[in-house]
Amino acid sequence: ALAAMSPQGQLIESLSQKCDDWMRHMPPHGNYKWQESKIGKAGLFQEAHTLIKQALSSSEWQATDKQALADMLEACLPQVVAPWGKDERKLLKLSALREAGK
Repeated sequence: ALAAMSPQGQLIESLSQKCDDWMRHMPPHGNYKWQESKIGKAGLFQEAHTLIKQALSSSEWQATDKQALADMLEACLPQVVAPWGKDERKLLKLSALREAGK
């Protein structure tokens, strides 16, 4: 199924899978900790930030891909990144991504 996706869809799915993998290793069944919501540090939040910058600056990203990325991040990141709130959404420019996806 991954091979049938657009390159942008593959990037979205890859990050989604990384979030799912991290979540599966968090307590009570694992010992992973919440990832930090800081730009400049390695981790899922940084990957999301990089992907959003790419989506907003590249003409290769279609509106549907941008919307799918925003939806995926809103669903997945709060489960693995802490803290998560309006400041984190603003750092990631999720509203700009949603506007670009219209």
